[in-house]
Amino acid sequence: MTTLLPAANPDLILVCGSALSALDARVTLDDIVGITGNITAAAHAGYHPAGSPVVQIDANSTFNLGACLACFWKGGPVHVTLVSGTLFDKILYTSDTTPTPAPTPTPLSVTTTTLPDAVVAQPYTATLAATGGTAPFTWSVASGSLPPGLSLSAAGSLSGTPSTPGTVGFTVTVHDSTGATATAPLTLVVGGPGAIRAGSISAGYGATCAVTTGGAVKCWGYNFYGELGDGTTTGSTTPVDVVGLCSGVASVSAGGIHSCAVTTGGAVKCWGHNFYGELGDGTTTDSATPVDVVGLGSGVTAVSAGNYHSCAVTTGGAVKCWGYNFDGELGDGTLTSASTPVAVVGLP
Repeated sequence: MTTLLPAANPDLILVCGSALSALDARVTLDDIVGITGNITAAAHAGYHPAGSPVVQIDANSTFNLGACLACFWKGGPVHVTLVSGTLFDKILYTSDTTPTPAPTPTPLSVTTTTLPDAVVAQPYTATLAATGGTAPFTWSVASGSLPPGLSLSAAGSLSGTPSTPGTVGFTVTVHDSTGATATAPLTLVVGGPGAIRAGSISAGYGATCAVTTGGAVKCWGYNFYGELGDGTTTGSTTPVDVVGLCSGVASVSAGGIHSCAVTTGGAVKCWGHNFYGELGDGTTTDSATPVDVVGLGSGVTAVSAGNYHSCAVTTGGAVKCWGYNFDGELGDGTLTSASTPVAVVGLP
């Protein structure tokens, strides 16, 4: 350990026992040359009448000592220069112990690569994300334009109500607190209110159903038992609206001659043929409009309509089934059909 301390004689400072030229309280650190090794530099000051002293480390960065009584910097080898102000009762420490290397900063990059689709006239929100760099981050559109009706906040929130359908490409830039930047191209698809949501179509025995990007259910085809859900038993060669499901639907499943849907609130609704209780409403009466499945008003993530029975998965991972059970389709250990959901044995 090499130590620079005020000696008993206030006009003399010793470094490793060697005398330097006499230094008064206002001599700059630049007069103390040849400081090498892995340095821990500290300054103690009783007061700073000339303002906050600032030291420079190897011309790379400055270190404001402020008005504190003990300030530290680690690194090296270095040459320390007083940039401004004066130091009083200067103390410097040098050590040959290699300091722990500072972690290498992760380069700033945009991690958002895709955006969820938007729907015309429907509120939209998406949050952009970045990694690396030094927070806080500030976002902006670097090139291109956002879809009409949407805006990007400095915090990275893309929000608004789109007014025009189409596919729009644009580039965003994120800035960190050190001035580093990163860019990324993004594409946002704005669908019309009747566009079909990707992966949301289901073809049954005689009818087909789909969920629009606006969360509505539309069905078409055979309708003798009301499986189109439009309140009639008239078949249709074009999509018709399912009564009461014009929004808020997460998924749909078309079965043999009945259909079921899961709402965004986790409820299950079914319509169509019900001779074996496959609508799950506690009856065996057909319905040309959706009915609530008993006990499944929330907490469901998926539904599947079979020929004459239906099954659902709950948020807790359990499976419940209802309807035809002559061959054990319901999985409850019996061959008895059920017009309300029963638990499948062992799941979970």
